[in-house]
Amino acid sequence: MLLLGCWWAMTASAEPAEPPKPSALEAWKTSAATGASHERLGLLTGSWKVEAQYLAQAGSPPAAGVATIEALLGGRTIEERLSTQLFGQSYEVLYLLGYDNTRKKYWGIWIDNLTSAATVAEGELRPADGALVLEGSYDDPASGTRHTSRSELIVESESAFTLTLFDLGADGSARPSLRLRHTRLPVKEAH
Repeated sequence: MLLLGCWWAMTASAEPAEPPKPSALEAWKTSAATGASHERLGLLTGSWKVEAQYLAQAGSPPAAGVATIEALLGGRTIEERLSTQLFGQSYEVLYLLGYDNTRKKYWGIWIDNLTSAATVAEGELRPADGALVLEGSYDDPASGTRHTSRSELIVESESAFTLTLFDLGADGSARPSLRLRHTRLPVKEAH
């Protein structure tokens, strides 16, 4: 405790740090700028009807749901709030998507009410079809192990897109686990 008090006293009387150099300020401005990648994400904003289907279990019926996607932070990030049914219970998702100008990668954070953990992922557009492909990982509460996952967001038109989630095996195999088909609601039907 004495060491902490001495450190605190010494740092309180130290000279203030030098202001950032102009090149550092320019780098931060460049990192904060919005561009084509952010505009691409912005095209997904709106209200959507969702058909959710759990694919890891054969014969799992689709469930109806709704989603709202909004732009946040000056268009740097989008937020999807989705509500549907899964395993006979209410399934809620909060999905954040953005583009990092510094790393030149898209990123996503998936949070849902089936777990208290988040899946954090990053990736890029697949050149062959323009799909937004992100890979990340999450802790599986059933096995207690870390799993790798992939999401593929494919825009079919301005009024339809599909987000498919995959579990990735250690051998590189991809098993589809969840498909979310989004269809844009007309403005009068939007909630």
